[in-house]
Amino acid sequence: MGNIKLVKGENIMVYDDKIFTIINDYRLPISRGELPIDIFLEGYFKEYIEAIKIAISNTDNRFFRDEFYNNLEREFYLIEELCNGILEIYQLYDSAYMVELYKKLNEVMGKIEKHLYIKEIKTINDFYRIRVENGEKYSRKDLFHIPMSKRELIRPYRYSIAGYPCLYLASYIELCWFECGMPQKFSFSKFRFNPIDRGTLKLIDFSIQPLELISDVEIGYYNHADKKELIDNYLIKYLITYPLRAACSVKVNNKDNPFIEEYIIPQLLLLWIRHNDNFDGVAYLTASAIEAAYEWNAFNLVLPAKDIKQEYCSKLSQMFEISEPVSCDISKIFISYSYKVENVKEFLKELEYAYLEGQSFYLYKEIISLCKSFLLFYDCIVSEKYADAEVLYQTMDTINLFANVIDDNGGVFEKIAIKKAKNWDERILEDKVTKSYNNIIEKFSKDVKLILSILLDSFFSHSSLLGSLV
Repeated sequence: MGNIKLVKGENIMVYDDKIFTIINDYRLPISRGELPIDIFLEGYFKEYIEAIKIAISNTDNRFFRDEFYNNLEREFYLIEELCNGILEIYQLYDSAYMVELYKKLNEVMGKIEKHLYIKEIKTINDFYRIRVENGEKYSRKDLFHIPMSKRELIRPYRYSIAGYPCLYLASYIELCWFECGMPQKFSFSKFRFNPIDRGTLKLIDFSIQPLELISDVEIGYYNHADKKELIDNYLIKYLITYPLRAACSVKVNNKDNPFIEEYIIPQLLLLWIRHNDNFDGVAYLTASAIEAAYEWNAFNLVLPAKDIKQEYCSKLSQMFEISEPVSCDISKIFISYSYKVENVKEFLKELEYAYLEGQSFYLYKEIISLCKSFLLFYDCIVSEKYADAEVLYQTMDTINLFANVIDDNGGVFEKIAIKKAKNWDERILEDKVTKSYNNIIEKFSKDVKLILSILLDSFFSHSSLLGSLV
């Protein structure tokens, strides 16, 4: 076995194996900078292929069995063929050789199809969909995919071909909200997948995160020694198909451009799925900068309409039970807790008075700043005077985390408060500091920490209001 090391920037221990290094280094999404996407990917793939070659030939600090490296070497040609195939698809696209392009696409996908990660949903699962409100009341159909009679509204996106309907869902309501740009007013519905009479939902799985994979492989190798061959094959699949995931995960340089070359491969993949009965869609991770979106282990899914009859896809219609849409207004949700916010204001006045009178101790100033930040955030929400909801949400999350640190480490901060107070005035009584400090922390937990938690959770606590499923 190889040496253990700490992955940079992550609280995770892994073996110093070249394969683990590749998984950790080649994370998604990726940025092409100012290079054309085909030129960028040509260089990126070349580096990836070289890294795999080095990992196969390197015999130092190996974590896996020799059989793993032998099998990877045997399948290595597939990685090269996939990379070359993707680059050839770009060339055919640029030359407008569409017949040859689709032929090449089918050839490339046919070679790696058995190596794709598949997410099979065989149990009851709830997914969600959001639509921004513009004053109208939505029905269930309005929350479904765009009907064929309005196909002119379907714009090209990463997993969207202009004019071709798809159903977009997420495993968390919060993730839906992020993906829709965090609107102030919106409606959402629950889409319940019930495998009874509906079979299995099969998705090409692009939702696996590298560090999650590393952890799973390590644990599997130690706890399931009899299944090392399965674990080896699982990891080899990841390495073989990585170039496809990478080509589908290039950051968009300019979303205002009429033509976005970063969307070529994911759109072609979606087209391939539309004509492939083995898959229903793609599960993929968010590109949101919100940290919580990754902590939930949530994912998006796109399901192309394959069997359209009378405006809508009959297969997708039968696949899900859909609830009546629920209307949400973020500002109204916050206003409903205004009586609790008044407690924060009173608490802030008390702290500011003590601070100005010279009767404050350690953390008073910090708590004052936290309360002011929260009240500014609250006013922005209820007045609807904000342009960047992502910044506001991140601010709220940071305030809440800071409040948790204070609440969870009261004893530690109390000792610091006593020490600082005695440095300022040796005559001060320890009991006085303790009593005053504990009184403030108790009020902070009751009046500030509580409302912070309530408001952060209340964004999407209305799932209980969802109507019955049909």
